[in-house]
Amino acid sequence: KGHIYVEVVLVNLPPTVRNAATRIILLACVAVCAILAWYGADITIRNYLQAETDVRSFDMPRWMLMLFMPLSFGMMAIEFLRFFVRGEPPFGGGLAGGDHDAR
Repeated sequence: KGHIYVEVVLVNLPPTVRNAATRIILLACVAVCAILAWYGADITIRNYLQAETDVRSFDMPRWMLMLFMPLSFGMMAIEFLRFFVRGEPPFGGGLAGGDHDAR
């Protein structure tokens, strides 16, 4: 929730349309993050099974470097899904009808 974003379009929409648009955006974010997590897990498992190494300053199993891709994108997918299920806004404007900005 601390990232910079453009909310100009959402603010000017009627509440029901804003709510629908926000939910569509959240589902798109879940889908993209889940796909990237799946792809990252596939690469990580392949690198592990093939014993790939990454040679830079020292030899390191490549799967150790790639492991963070499925973990991080998986956690982002869960976070966006949590926003969707709870009806919590992922940004300041948020879902229509909720007073999520009051802290």
